[in-house]
Amino acid sequence: MSPPPRCPPSRRFPCGLLALAVPLLAACYDDVQAPKCRTLADCPAGQGYTACEDGYCFKSGRCDGALPVAGDGCCAVVEGDRSADTDCLVADHDLECRDPAGPVADADGGVFVACRTVDAGGASTLVLRRVDPAGRLEEAVEVGSAATVLAPTVSRGVHVYVAHSGGVVRRDALTGVQIDAIPSDTPVGGIATSGRRDLDFGVAGWPTVSGKVVLFDEKSRTASVFTAAPVTAGEDDAFPPVVSAGGLRLYVLWRDGTLHAVRIGANPSGPVAVAMLPARPAAPPVEVDGRVFVAMEDGRLAAMTEKGATFTTEWTTPLDGKVAGGLLADASGAVVAVLESGEVAVVRDLFDRGSLVGRGDLGMAAGTAYPFLGAAPRVAAIASDGRKVASLLRTDAAGAVAFTEGLSFTVPVAIAGTPLLAGRNLWMATQSGHLVAWQFPDDLAGRFARGGSDVYGTGQTAQATAGETE
Repeated sequence: MSPPPRCPPSRRFPCGLLALAVPLLAACYDDVQAPKCRTLADCPAGQGYTACEDGYCFKSGRCDGALPVAGDGCCAVVEGDRSADTDCLVADHDLECRDPAGPVADADGGVFVACRTVDAGGASTLVLRRVDPAGRLEEAVEVGSAATVLAPTVSRGVHVYVAHSGGVVRRDALTGVQIDAIPSDTPVGGIATSGRRDLDFGVAGWPTVSGKVVLFDEKSRTASVFTAAPVTAGEDDAFPPVVSAGGLRLYVLWRDGTLHAVRIGANPSGPVAVAMLPARPAAPPVEVDGRVFVAMEDGRLAAMTEKGATFTTEWTTPLDGKVAGGLLADASGAVVAVLESGEVAVVRDLFDRGSLVGRGDLGMAAGTAYPFLGAAPRVAAIASDGRKVASLLRTDAAGAVAFTEGLSFTVPVAIAGTPLLAGRNLWMATQSGHLVAWQFPDDLAGRFARGGSDVYGTGQTAQATAGETE
Protein backbone atom coordinates (compact mmCIF):
# COMPACT_ATOMS: atom_id res chain seq x y z
CA MET A 1 0.00 0.00 0.00
CA SER A 2 1.38 3.46 -0.93
CA PRO A 3 2.08 5.86 1.92
CA PRO A 4 -0.35 8.71 2.63
CA PRO A 5 0.48 12.17 1.21
CA ARG A 6 3.14 14.02 3.19
CA CYS A 7 2.73 17.50 4.63
CA PRO A 8 4.88 20.18 3.05
CA PRO A 9 7.95 20.88 5.23
CA SER A 10 6.31 23.83 6.94
CA ARG A 11 3.49 21.55 8.20
CA ARG A 12 5.61 18.79 9.77
CA PHE A 13 5.05 20.63 13.05
CA PRO A 14 1.69 20.98 14.82
CA CYS A 15 -1.00 21.97 12.32
CA GLY A 16 -2.17 24.95 14.38
CA LEU A 17 1.03 26.89 13.73
CA LEU A 18 -0.18 27.97 10.31
CA ALA A 19 -3.62 29.43 9.50
CA LEU A 20 -4.85 28.35 6.06
CA ALA A 21 -7.60 30.10 4.12
CA VAL A 22 -9.63 26.89 3.89
CA PRO A 23 -9.99 24.18 6.58
CA LEU A 24 -7.53 21.30 6.56
CA LEU A 25 -8.45 17.77 7.55
CA ALA A 26 -7.43 16.87 11.05
CA ALA A 27 -4.28 14.86 10.35
CA CYS A 28 -1.08 16.35 9.01
CA TYR A 29 -0.94 13.57 6.45
CA ASP A 30 -4.15 14.63 4.71
CA ASP A 31 -3.98 16.61 1.46
CA VAL A 32 -3.35 20.32 1.83
CA GLN A 33 -6.40 22.21 0.59
CA ALA A 34 -4.84 25.68 0.31
CA PRO A 35 -4.40 27.28 -3.15
CA LYS A 36 -1.19 26.37 -4.92
CA CYS A 37 1.34 29.00 -5.96
CA ARG A 38 4.83 29.69 -7.23
CA THR A 39 4.98 33.19 -5.75
CA LEU A 40 2.70 35.25 -3.52
CA ALA A 41 1.26 36.96 -6.63
CA ASP A 42 -0.33 33.61 -7.62
CA CYS A 43 -2.47 33.58 -4.45
CA PRO A 44 -6.06 34.91 -4.65
CA ALA A 45 -6.10 38.65 -3.95
CA GLY A 46 -8.10 40.14 -1.11
CA GLN A 47 -8.13 37.00 1.06
CA GLY A 48 -5.30 37.85 3.43
CA TYR A 49 -2.54 35.58 2.12
CA THR A 50 0.90 36.65 3.29
CA ALA A 51 3.16 33.88 1.97
CA CYS A 52 3.67 31.36 -0.81
CA GLU A 53 5.33 28.64 1.21
CA ASP A 54 6.34 25.27 -0.23
CA GLY A 55 3.98 25.76 -3.15
CA TYR A 56 0.91 26.74 -1.11
CA CYS A 57 -0.77 30.03 -0.10
CA PHE A 58 -0.65 30.73 3.63
CA LYS A 59 -2.06 33.49 5.84
CA SER A 60 0.73 33.35 8.40
CA GLY A 61 3.94 31.44 8.97
CA ARG A 62 7.62 31.99 8.48
CA CYS A 63 7.03 35.47 6.99
CA ASP A 64 6.96 36.90 10.50
CA GLY A 65 10.26 38.77 10.85
CA ALA A 66 11.18 38.29 7.18
CA LEU A 67 13.48 40.79 5.49
CA PRO A 68 12.15 42.98 2.63
CA VAL A 69 13.81 41.06 -0.20
CA ALA A 70 12.49 39.63 -3.46
CA GLY A 71 11.90 35.99 -4.23
CA ASP A 72 11.40 34.54 -0.74
CA GLY A 73 7.60 34.31 -1.13
CA CYS A 74 7.08 36.65 1.82
CA CYS A 75 5.89 40.23 2.07
CA ALA A 76 7.88 41.63 4.98
CA VAL A 77 5.85 43.64 7.48
CA VAL A 78 8.38 46.42 7.98
CA GLU A 79 8.44 50.19 8.11
CA GLY A 80 10.85 52.14 5.94
CA ASP A 81 11.65 51.38 2.28
CA ARG A 82 10.04 48.15 1.07
CA SER A 83 10.65 48.72 -2.65
CA ALA A 84 12.90 45.67 -3.11
CA ASP A 85 10.24 43.26 -1.83
CA THR A 86 8.36 42.52 -5.04
CA ASP A 87 6.61 39.63 -3.26
CA CYS A 88 4.27 42.31 -1.87
CA LEU A 89 2.69 42.69 -5.31
CA VAL A 90 -0.28 40.32 -4.98
CA ALA A 91 -2.33 41.16 -8.11
CA ASP A 92 -1.77 42.65 -11.56
CA HIS A 93 -4.68 42.75 -14.03
CA ASP A 94 -4.58 44.19 -17.54
CA LEU A 95 -7.87 46.14 -17.78
CA GLU A 96 -7.53 46.47 -21.58
CA CYS A 97 -8.85 50.03 -21.48
CA ARG A 98 -7.71 53.63 -20.98
CA ASP A 99 -7.96 56.31 -18.30
CA PRO A 100 -8.96 54.07 -15.35
CA ALA A 101 -10.89 55.76 -12.52
CA GLY A 102 -11.31 54.14 -9.14
CA PRO A 103 -10.94 51.57 -7.73
CA VAL A 104 -13.86 51.09 -5.32
CA ALA A 105 -14.99 47.98 -3.43
CA ASP A 106 -18.30 46.27 -2.72
CA ALA A 107 -19.38 44.48 0.45
CA ASP A 108 -18.37 41.11 -1.01
CA GLY A 109 -14.75 42.14 -1.58
CA GLY A 110 -15.08 42.77 -5.30
CA VAL A 111 -13.13 45.70 -6.74
CA PHE A 112 -14.48 47.98 -9.51
CA VAL A 113 -12.79 50.33 -11.97
CA ALA A 114 -14.34 52.49 -14.68
CA CYS A 115 -12.36 53.15 -17.86
CA ARG A 116 -12.90 53.69 -21.57
CA THR A 117 -12.23 51.84 -24.78
CA VAL A 118 -11.71 53.55 -28.14
CA ASP A 119 -12.82 52.00 -31.44
CA ALA A 120 -11.17 52.39 -34.83
CA GLY A 121 -13.27 55.49 -35.55
CA GLY A 122 -12.15 57.20 -32.34
CA ALA A 123 -15.44 56.78 -30.43
CA SER A 124 -15.03 56.22 -26.67
CA THR A 125 -17.14 53.74 -24.69
CA LEU A 126 -17.31 53.74 -20.89
CA VAL A 127 -16.77 50.25 -19.48
CA LEU A 128 -16.91 48.80 -15.97
CA ARG A 129 -14.37 46.17 -14.87
CA ARG A 130 -14.64 44.06 -11.70
CA VAL A 131 -12.14 41.82 -9.95
CA ASP A 132 -14.15 39.26 -7.99
CA PRO A 133 -13.30 38.29 -4.37
CA ALA A 134 -11.28 35.30 -5.63
CA GLY A 135 -9.05 37.63 -7.66
CA ARG A 136 -10.46 36.93 -11.13
CA LEU A 137 -10.96 39.78 -13.62
CA GLU A 138 -14.51 39.58 -14.97
CA GLU A 139 -15.60 40.48 -18.50
CA ALA A 140 -15.94 44.20 -19.27
CA VAL A 141 -19.45 45.66 -19.13
CA GLU A 142 -20.25 48.47 -21.58
CA VAL A 143 -22.10 51.34 -19.87
CA GLY A 144 -22.37 54.17 -22.41
CA SER A 145 -20.41 56.82 -24.24
CA ALA A 146 -17.47 58.34 -22.37
CA ALA A 147 -16.88 62.08 -22.45
CA THR A 148 -14.83 61.81 -19.26
CA VAL A 149 -14.28 58.92 -16.86
CA LEU A 150 -15.46 59.31 -13.26
CA ALA A 151 -14.81 56.79 -10.50
CA PRO A 152 -17.70 54.41 -9.80
CA THR A 153 -19.47 54.68 -6.46
CA VAL A 154 -20.73 51.84 -4.26
CA SER A 155 -23.97 52.33 -2.32
CA ARG A 156 -24.70 50.27 0.80
CA GLY A 157 -21.99 47.85 -0.32
CA VAL A 158 -24.32 46.19 -2.84
CA HIS A 159 -25.04 48.66 -5.68
CA VAL A 160 -22.53 50.32 -7.96
CA TYR A 161 -23.23 53.61 -9.76
CA VAL A 162 -21.37 54.40 -12.97
CA ALA A 163 -21.53 57.74 -14.81
CA HIS A 164 -21.36 58.13 -18.58
CA SER A 165 -21.94 61.07 -20.89
CA GLY A 166 -25.73 60.50 -20.94
CA GLY A 167 -26.37 59.93 -17.24
CA VAL A 168 -25.79 57.26 -14.60
CA VAL A 169 -26.38 53.51 -14.45
CA ARG A 170 -27.06 51.58 -11.24
CA ARG A 171 -26.06 47.92 -11.19
CA ASP A 172 -26.18 45.13 -8.64
CA ALA A 173 -22.58 44.94 -7.46
CA LEU A 174 -22.68 41.22 -6.74
CA THR A 175 -24.65 39.87 -9.74
CA GLY A 176 -23.82 42.52 -12.33
CA VAL A 177 -27.49 42.96 -13.26
CA GLN A 178 -28.48 46.49 -14.30
CA ILE A 179 -31.16 47.91 -12.01
CA ASP A 180 -31.69 51.46 -13.29
CA ALA A 181 -30.57 53.72 -16.13
CA ILE A 182 -30.94 57.35 -14.99
CA PRO A 183 -30.66 59.86 -17.85
CA SER A 184 -29.17 63.28 -17.12
CA ASP A 185 -26.87 65.91 -18.53
CA THR A 186 -23.26 64.77 -18.42
CA PRO A 187 -22.24 64.19 -14.76
CA VAL A 188 -19.16 66.02 -13.49
CA GLY A 189 -17.08 65.59 -10.32
CA GLY A 190 -18.52 62.27 -9.23
CA ILE A 191 -21.45 60.53 -7.56
CA ALA A 192 -22.22 60.42 -3.83
CA THR A 193 -24.74 58.24 -2.01
CA SER A 194 -26.42 58.50 1.39
CA GLY A 195 -27.26 54.83 1.76
CA ARG A 196 -25.52 53.26 4.74
CA ARG A 197 -25.05 49.50 4.76
CA ASP A 198 -27.59 49.15 7.57
CA LEU A 199 -30.33 50.87 5.53
CA ASP A 200 -32.61 49.41 2.87
CA PHE A 201 -32.47 52.45 0.59
CA GLY A 202 -30.51 55.61 0.01
CA VAL A 203 -30.22 58.64 -2.25
CA ALA A 204 -27.58 59.12 -4.94
CA GLY A 205 -26.62 62.59 -6.13
CA TRP A 206 -24.35 64.16 -8.72
CA PRO A 207 -23.77 67.58 -10.34
CA THR A 208 -23.97 67.97 -14.11
CA VAL A 209 -22.11 70.04 -16.68
CA SER A 210 -25.18 72.30 -17.06
CA GLY A 211 -25.12 73.45 -13.42
CA LYS A 212 -27.81 71.08 -12.17
CA VAL A 213 -27.78 68.51 -9.38
CA VAL A 214 -29.61 65.20 -9.85
CA LEU A 215 -31.01 63.33 -6.82
CA PHE A 216 -32.03 59.70 -7.36
CA ASP A 217 -34.23 58.08 -4.68
CA GLU A 218 -33.46 54.35 -4.53
CA LYS A 219 -36.78 53.50 -2.86
CA SER A 220 -39.06 55.18 -5.42
CA ARG A 221 -36.53 54.74 -8.23
CA THR A 222 -37.21 58.29 -9.40
CA ALA A 223 -34.85 61.18 -10.13
CA SER A 224 -35.33 64.88 -9.37
CA VAL A 225 -33.31 67.66 -11.02
CA PHE A 226 -32.52 70.96 -9.27
CA THR A 227 -30.52 74.02 -10.21
CA ALA A 228 -27.32 74.30 -8.17
CA ALA A 229 -25.15 76.25 -10.55
CA PRO A 230 -21.73 77.88 -10.09
CA VAL A 231 -21.87 81.64 -9.63
CA THR A 232 -19.03 82.35 -12.06
CA ALA A 233 -20.07 82.06 -15.70
CA GLY A 234 -18.12 79.50 -17.69
CA GLU A 235 -17.25 77.21 -14.75
CA ASP A 236 -18.76 73.82 -15.55
CA ASP A 237 -16.72 71.42 -13.43
CA ALA A 238 -17.10 70.34 -9.81
CA PHE A 239 -15.18 68.42 -7.19
CA PRO A 240 -16.53 65.01 -6.15
CA PRO A 241 -19.65 65.70 -4.03
CA VAL A 242 -19.75 64.79 -0.35
CA VAL A 243 -22.51 63.46 1.90
CA SER A 244 -22.75 64.55 5.54
CA ALA A 245 -22.24 62.00 8.30
CA GLY A 246 -25.95 61.86 9.07
CA GLY A 247 -26.92 61.46 5.44
CA LEU A 248 -29.00 64.67 5.35
CA ARG A 249 -26.84 66.87 3.14
CA LEU A 250 -25.06 66.59 -0.19
CA TYR A 251 -22.32 69.21 -0.49
CA VAL A 252 -21.58 70.27 -4.08
CA LEU A 253 -18.48 72.41 -4.54
CA TRP A 254 -17.86 73.95 -7.97
CA ARG A 255 -14.29 74.75 -8.91
CA ASP A 256 -15.10 78.47 -9.02
CA GLY A 257 -15.73 78.33 -5.25
CA THR A 258 -19.55 78.04 -5.18
CA LEU A 259 -20.65 75.74 -2.34
CA HIS A 260 -24.18 74.30 -2.26
CA ALA A 261 -25.84 72.36 0.56
CA VAL A 262 -28.50 70.04 -0.89
CA ARG A 263 -31.10 68.32 1.27
CA ILE A 264 -31.13 64.57 0.59
CA GLY A 265 -32.82 63.11 3.69
CA ALA A 266 -36.02 61.06 3.61
CA ASN A 267 -37.56 63.73 1.36
CA PRO A 268 -34.90 65.06 -1.05
CA SER A 269 -35.76 68.70 -1.72
CA GLY A 270 -32.72 70.15 -3.45
CA PRO A 271 -30.43 73.11 -2.60
CA VAL A 272 -31.10 74.83 0.72
CA ALA A 273 -27.94 76.97 1.14
CA VAL A 274 -25.28 78.49 -1.08
CA ALA A 275 -22.15 80.60 -0.57
CA MET A 276 -19.00 81.70 -2.37
CA LEU A 277 -15.74 80.72 -0.70
CA PRO A 278 -13.27 83.46 0.21
CA ALA A 279 -10.82 81.97 -2.37
CA ARG A 280 -10.81 79.28 -5.05
CA PRO A 281 -10.96 75.75 -3.57
CA ALA A 282 -8.14 73.26 -4.00
CA ALA A 283 -9.94 70.02 -3.08
CA PRO A 284 -13.34 68.52 -2.19
CA PRO A 285 -14.82 69.59 1.17
CA VAL A 286 -15.14 67.33 4.18
CA GLU A 287 -17.80 67.49 6.89
CA VAL A 288 -17.35 66.72 10.58
CA ASP A 289 -20.29 67.04 12.98
CA GLY A 290 -21.98 69.73 10.90
CA ARG A 291 -18.84 71.73 10.17
CA VAL A 292 -17.70 71.88 6.53
CA PHE A 293 -13.93 72.19 5.95
CA VAL A 294 -12.53 73.44 2.66
CA ALA A 295 -8.90 73.80 1.60
CA MET A 296 -8.24 76.78 -0.69
CA GLU A 297 -5.62 77.37 -3.34
CA ASP A 298 -4.06 80.19 -1.33
CA GLY A 299 -3.02 77.66 1.33
CA ARG A 300 -5.73 78.38 3.90
CA LEU A 301 -8.13 75.95 5.57
CA ALA A 302 -11.65 77.31 6.15
CA ALA A 303 -14.27 76.01 8.59
CA MET A 304 -17.83 76.81 7.51
CA THR A 305 -21.26 76.28 9.08
CA GLU A 306 -24.59 76.24 7.28
CA LYS A 307 -26.79 79.02 8.63
CA GLY A 308 -30.12 79.76 6.98
CA ALA A 309 -29.74 79.93 3.23
CA THR A 310 -25.97 80.49 3.30
CA PHE A 311 -22.74 79.48 5.05
CA THR A 312 -20.82 81.37 7.71
CA THR A 313 -17.03 81.17 7.71
CA GLU A 314 -16.17 80.41 11.36
CA TRP A 315 -12.41 80.67 10.92
CA THR A 316 -9.56 80.26 8.48
CA THR A 317 -6.05 79.14 9.30
CA PRO A 318 -2.92 78.92 7.13
CA LEU A 319 -1.64 75.48 6.16
CA ASP A 320 1.52 76.99 4.62
CA GLY A 321 0.93 75.25 1.32
CA LYS A 322 -1.63 73.96 -1.15
CA VAL A 323 -3.41 70.71 -0.35
CA ALA A 324 -2.59 67.73 -2.58
CA GLY A 325 -5.45 65.34 -3.31
CA GLY A 326 -7.83 66.27 -0.52
CA LEU A 327 -8.57 66.55 3.17
CA LEU A 328 -9.06 63.73 5.65
CA ALA A 329 -10.40 63.61 9.18
CA ASP A 330 -9.01 61.30 11.84
CA ALA A 331 -10.89 59.36 14.50
CA SER A 332 -10.97 62.41 16.78
CA GLY A 333 -12.45 64.65 14.08
CA ALA A 334 -9.23 66.61 13.49
CA VAL A 335 -8.52 67.57 9.88
CA VAL A 336 -5.47 65.95 8.25
CA ALA A 337 -4.02 67.73 5.21
CA VAL A 338 -1.26 66.42 2.93
CA LEU A 339 0.32 69.36 1.10
CA GLU A 340 1.90 69.41 -2.36
CA SER A 341 5.28 69.86 -0.68
CA GLY A 342 4.86 66.53 1.10
CA GLU A 343 4.27 68.12 4.48
CA VAL A 344 1.39 66.82 6.60
CA ALA A 345 -0.60 69.16 8.84
CA VAL A 346 -3.11 68.22 11.55
CA VAL A 347 -5.63 70.93 12.55
CA ARG A 348 -8.13 70.75 15.40
CA ASP A 349 -11.37 72.72 15.33
CA LEU A 350 -11.56 74.85 18.50
CA PHE A 351 -14.93 76.33 17.46
CA ASP A 352 -13.71 79.91 16.99
CA ARG A 353 -10.30 79.05 15.52
CA GLY A 354 -8.25 76.28 14.02
CA SER A 355 -5.26 74.99 15.96
CA LEU A 356 -2.30 73.39 14.17
CA VAL A 357 -1.35 70.54 16.52
CA GLY A 358 1.11 68.58 14.41
CA ARG A 359 3.26 68.66 11.29
CA GLY A 360 5.29 66.01 9.49
CA ASP A 361 7.07 65.52 6.17
CA LEU A 362 6.71 62.60 3.75
CA GLY A 363 10.05 63.46 2.13
CA MET A 364 8.58 63.77 -1.36
CA ALA A 365 6.26 66.03 -3.33
CA ALA A 366 2.70 64.70 -3.14
CA GLY A 367 0.39 64.33 -6.14
CA THR A 368 -3.31 64.74 -6.85
CA ALA A 369 -4.28 61.22 -5.71
CA TYR A 370 -6.34 61.32 -2.52
CA PRO A 371 -4.31 60.34 0.58
CA PHE A 372 -5.60 57.85 3.17
CA LEU A 373 -5.32 56.96 6.84
CA GLY A 374 -4.17 53.56 8.04
CA ALA A 375 -4.82 51.91 11.39
CA ALA A 376 -1.14 51.90 12.52
CA PRO A 377 -1.96 54.93 12.88
CA ARG A 378 -0.44 56.37 9.72
CA VAL A 379 -1.11 58.82 6.93
CA ALA A 380 -0.11 57.75 3.42
CA ALA A 381 0.05 59.52 0.06
CA ILE A 382 1.16 59.08 -3.54
CA ALA A 383 4.13 61.00 -5.00
CA SER A 384 3.56 63.72 -7.58
CA ASP A 385 5.04 61.51 -10.33
CA GLY A 386 2.82 58.59 -9.27
CA ARG A 387 5.78 56.28 -8.73
CA LYS A 388 5.97 56.07 -4.95
CA VAL A 389 3.75 55.37 -1.93
CA ALA A 390 5.03 56.90 1.32
CA SER A 391 3.63 57.06 4.83
CA LEU A 392 4.20 58.57 8.26
CA LEU A 393 3.47 56.91 11.59
CA ARG A 394 1.72 59.12 14.11
CA THR A 395 1.96 59.51 17.88
CA ASP A 396 -0.24 61.74 20.08
CA ALA A 397 0.88 63.08 23.44
CA ALA A 398 -0.38 65.98 25.55
CA GLY A 399 -2.57 67.27 22.73
CA ALA A 400 0.29 67.40 20.22
CA VAL A 401 0.85 65.16 17.18
CA ALA A 402 4.27 63.93 16.05
CA PHE A 403 5.26 61.87 13.00
CA THR A 404 8.05 59.41 12.19
CA GLU A 405 8.97 57.72 8.90
CA GLY A 406 6.71 54.81 7.98
CA LEU A 407 6.47 52.24 5.23
CA SER A 408 7.23 53.33 1.66
CA PHE A 409 7.76 51.65 -1.69
CA THR A 410 8.17 52.53 -5.36
CA VAL A 411 6.05 51.10 -8.17
CA PRO A 412 7.21 50.28 -11.72
CA VAL A 413 4.33 52.12 -13.47
CA ALA A 414 2.84 55.45 -12.40
CA ILE A 415 -0.37 55.31 -10.39
CA ALA A 416 -3.48 56.89 -11.93
CA GLY A 417 -6.20 58.20 -9.63
CA THR A 418 -6.97 57.35 -6.03
CA PRO A 419 -5.76 54.19 -4.24
CA LEU A 420 -8.16 51.91 -2.36
CA LEU A 421 -7.15 50.24 0.91
CA ALA A 422 -9.36 47.18 1.37
CA GLY A 423 -8.65 43.93 3.15
CA ARG A 424 -5.05 45.01 3.82
CA ASN A 425 -4.44 45.25 0.11
CA LEU A 426 -3.69 48.61 -1.49
CA TRP A 427 -5.43 48.60 -4.88
CA MET A 428 -4.24 51.08 -7.50
CA ALA A 429 -4.98 51.69 -11.17
CA THR A 430 -1.93 52.53 -13.26
CA GLN A 431 -1.39 54.83 -16.21
CA SER A 432 -0.72 51.75 -18.34
CA GLY A 433 -4.30 50.55 -17.78
CA HIS A 434 -3.56 47.88 -15.17
CA LEU A 435 -5.15 47.29 -11.76
CA VAL A 436 -2.56 46.21 -9.21
CA ALA A 437 -2.70 45.32 -5.52
CA TRP A 438 0.15 45.61 -3.02
CA GLN A 439 -0.03 44.03 0.39
CA PHE A 440 -0.31 46.67 3.12
CA PRO A 441 0.11 46.21 6.89
CA ASP A 442 -2.97 48.26 7.92
CA ASP A 443 -6.69 48.33 7.58
CA LEU A 444 -8.38 51.63 6.79
CA ALA A 445 -8.80 53.99 9.74
CA GLY A 446 -10.18 57.38 10.66
CA ARG A 447 -13.60 58.92 10.27
CA PHE A 448 -13.13 59.50 6.54
CA ALA A 449 -12.68 56.43 4.39
CA ARG A 450 -11.34 56.56 0.86
CA GLY A 451 -12.01 55.17 -2.54
CA GLY A 452 -15.79 54.80 -2.63
CA SER A 453 -15.99 51.80 -0.30
CA ASP A 454 -16.98 53.58 2.90
CA VAL A 455 -20.47 53.56 4.39
CA TYR A 456 -21.72 56.22 2.01
CA GLY A 457 -19.68 55.14 -0.96
CA THR A 458 -18.52 58.65 -1.82
CA GLY A 459 -14.82 58.44 -1.12
CA GLN A 460 -14.83 61.64 0.89
CA THR A 461 -17.55 61.15 3.50
CA ALA A 462 -17.53 60.42 7.20
CA GLN A 463 -18.52 57.12 8.66
CA ALA A 464 -21.88 56.96 10.42
CA THR A 465 -22.20 59.01 13.58
CA ALA A 466 -25.20 59.23 15.84
CA GLY A 467 -27.11 62.30 16.88
CA GLU A 468 -27.49 64.34 13.69
CA THR A 469 -31.01 65.65 13.24
CA GLU A 470 -32.71 67.88 10.73
